Amino acid sequence: MYLKPFMNLSSFLMNRKYTSRYVQAICINLMVALSFGCSDRRNELQSYLDDAGAFCSVHESNKWADVSREMSIEAFNELVMERQLESVKTQRFKDLVKQLGEVRFYRELYPTAKREIEAITGTEWNCPPYEAFTSLTLQREPSESLISSDAHPDIQVTLNLPQIDAHS
Repeated sequence: MYLKPFMNLSSFLMNRKYTSRYVQAICINLMVALSFGCSDRRNELQSYLDDAGAFCSVHESNKWADVSREMSIEAFNELVMERQLESVKTQRFKDLVKQLGEVRFYRELYPTAKREIEAITGTEWNCPPYEAFTSLTLQREPSESLISSDAHPDIQVTLNLPQIDAHS
């Protein structure tokens, strides 16, 4: 696609009786160099698409069955980053994982990842497992104080927190 105009020009020059061997050699070398460049770009894009898929699939719920409920949030976040880094191969996605580790609020993770992955791949990216993974669900565990105060021990609370604008 990108090479067609150049190939037409080089074909024209190669068929000319008065075109020097030097010009012909330059045309051949440029065609070879350009074909490798286009091939590398396709391979690079495919690597990014592969990483986008791997990043999504590492968040599937069945891949987190080994996580203990007693794990601290700090240990959990370290495990998440470790697994995310292991799932991707390109440096660009490894940098993205590190960037996501710096995101301050959990609710910003999915929109940030979506925006950045779409910028890298040039395609739309949706990942329901990652979106679910980054949604906040709080569950109250039964304890002596809850049971003695007649509160229901199995209450599950899902928070949909509005974004707070500091300038309001």
